[in-house]
Amino acid sequence: MRTTLAVLAVAGALLALPAAASAERPSIGISDQEAGTYVDPLLSWTGISRTRIIVPWDVAFVADNSRFDRVLSTAHHTYQDILVSFEHRSSEDCAEGRCYLPDATQYRYALAAFHQRWPYVKTISPWNEANHPVQPTAEHPAMAAEYHRIARSVCPECTVLGAEVVDLSNLGDWLTRYKAAAPVDPRLWGLHNYGDVTRRRSTMTRRMLDLVRGDVWLTETGGLVRFQLRDGTVTWPYDEQRAARSMQYTFDLADRYADRIKRAYVYNWRAVSHLRWDSGLLSAAGEPRPSFFVLAERLRPGVKVPAHLLRRLPRARVVKRPRYRRRDGRVLATVRCPKARRARCVVAMAVRTHRKPKRRGGKARSGRLLGEKTVRIRAGHKRVLRVRVPRKRRRMIRQGRTRKLRAQLWLGAPKPRQYNVRCKRRAQRR
Repeated sequence: MRTTLAVLAVAGALLALPAAASAERPSIGISDQEAGTYVDPLLSWTGISRTRIIVPWDVAFVADNSRFDRVLSTAHHTYQDILVSFEHRSSEDCAEGRCYLPDATQYRYALAAFHQRWPYVKTISPWNEANHPVQPTAEHPAMAAEYHRIARSVCPECTVLGAEVVDLSNLGDWLTRYKAAAPVDPRLWGLHNYGDVTRRRSTMTRRMLDLVRGDVWLTETGGLVRFQLRDGTVTWPYDEQRAARSMQYTFDLADRYADRIKRAYVYNWRAVSHLRWDSGLLSAAGEPRPSFFVLAERLRPGVKVPAHLLRRLPRARVVKRPRYRRRDGRVLATVRCPKARRARCVVAMAVRTHRKPKRRGGKARSGRLLGEKTVRIRAGHKRVLRVRVPRKRRRMIRQGRTRKLRAQLWLGAPKPRQYNVRCKRRAQRR
């Protein structure tokens, strides 16, 4: 009897080891700024209960903050544990010029107003990607450290991240200056390790872990489907399989350092057609990508996704091709959303300069972005998309220096449909 009990005890201990290892794995969350994400049946099926939302540092004072309120309220009412990351004002484009850096008094006042307006948010990051060159904190790590001190004093019961950084080459120098200015060495940090997981390496993640003490959360991570620079150069072409491999490596990397990495927030849930950055788990039409199934296997191993959540929706179609209207300098295109869809179509159009292919007979390259437009069309209806060409380009068209533009239409498919738009009228026959 004693021998039997001993064998059973050893067997029970061995069976408990995988469960213990699984419990120690990092918790998975989602990072997304759309209210519709948190009522999506697919997200509910995954069981994700942690979310990260980015808001402007002065969101409590924005005249029309209904969009941010709707996102925060929806996440709260769907029982999400919310992490809020503050960043520059929504009206600013930091890539075009340095954004405004609030002083200590302004930041304290804004943070106090935020907690009064949304008291259920108890986990915050003082500034998003604070070491990124376009952020106003990039040259002022001491001010970022001051934001951390203010956040802790304004909300002592909150969990406050020390610094939320991205894995760029300035990571080590920036963190050294940050820690030198911080009165208290933080024990919780945030890291965006896209460079590591996209290239399937661990260089910058290990460097971050060596530079700081305490826990590190991967507050933004995941598989990159496509990335395009502002000038139209595509640095990472569209590849859903690469994104799925990156997603799997994200989880493997987090598990490797599970003693320090406690959470990983995947960015983001659903792609937006016209944006230069695309790391969505779902396409713009709401169809799951391969990276979603990697996430599903991680969260619910061995369980198939219900078939009714994977139905393919009919896509929008072009009724009239894009054309240039000279009298007001707009590019027009008419698109219809099929009635059988029973849900709104999200359609986007981008107008660019036309660039000749590098090789004869090759495909035309994407030129400089001139304008873009995104609309939601009700099922069974059609709508005209209008993108106005900038004044300087309209002058070049009148002078005959620009005779052709390039229009891209996203209709729910992974890749846009390309159209050449002639700007010069044909001479009328006598």
